[in-house]
Amino acid sequence: MCCDSMMSRCKATVLVALFSLVLASCGGGGGGSGGTGDTTAPSISLLGASPLNLTVGDSYTDPGATASDNVDGDITGNIVVGGDTVNTSVAGTYVVTYNVSDAAGNSAAQVTRTVTVVASMLDTTPPVISLLGASSLNLTVGDSYTDPGATALDNVDGDITSNIVVGGDTVNTAVAGTYVVTYNVSDAVGNSAAQVTRAVIVSTADTTPPVISLLGASPLNLTVGDSYTDPGATASDNVDGNITGNIVVGGDTVNTAVAGTYVVTYNVSDAAGNSAAQVMRAVVVSTRSEERRVGKECRSRWSPYH
Repeated sequence: MCCDSMMSRCKATVLVALFSLVLASCGGGGGGSGGTGDTTAPSISLLGASPLNLTVGDSYTDPGATASDNVDGDITGNIVVGGDTVNTSVAGTYVVTYNVSDAAGNSAAQVTRTVTVVASMLDTTPPVISLLGASSLNLTVGDSYTDPGATALDNVDGDITSNIVVGGDTVNTAVAGTYVVTYNVSDAVGNSAAQVTRAVIVSTADTTPPVISLLGASPLNLTVGDSYTDPGATASDNVDGNITGNIVVGGDTVNTAVAGTYVVTYNVSDAAGNSAAQVMRAVVVSTRSEERRVGKECRSRWSPYH
């Protein structure tokens, strides 16, 4: 009986000890303190170079990265690649990002790779600037002015309009004068475009009318049956310059089959609406007999025996 009792106590002691061990491993048991959770962040390691230098036209494959965690082990497959999309057809600097978290939600410090795409050093062709709007703008004092701008294209970098530097004079439409606005740009390898300029002419209000000048005779004497071609006229303006192309020819239609006096008119206005003084040409179409009579009168008038 004594031995049986002792064996029973020993078994009980062993069971209690085993139970205590189980509780301890589970973080429980009596008034003991709780266990500590995973608070260690994983780490990311880049594969390949950073910065990574490429030339326009090269191919690009992300060299990738690895990630490891003190609890989860290798979590490379969970890396999220983000940031810029590398476009090797356009020179520039691209930043690729790498992020990952472990099962406990601890985030690794973000790792980045800089990918620099440069134009080929063989590029010696400068970009080309094209003005938008007229290269010479005429304004009147008090008008508003907005730069029409320009575009720029490069054989390698493509559209580099946003890189254009606008300089030169600051246009002040409150003060009459001629202002020169400049446009400059360079491509990624430093080739500079030929400078392009725009002249902005601010003038006081134009109140001076243009002037018309006849070409050829007036009056113009013809005989019935002759052919007639208008000799024309020229017109100039103090602001608009040569406006001959704007002359409006009107008045009578000359009919050389019918004797008579025809009046041809010439009119023009400048851009400010100032009208030139009308100029006229008399075209006199005579019959043969009238021509002979006029000729005799002229000879008689100038005869030394008259």
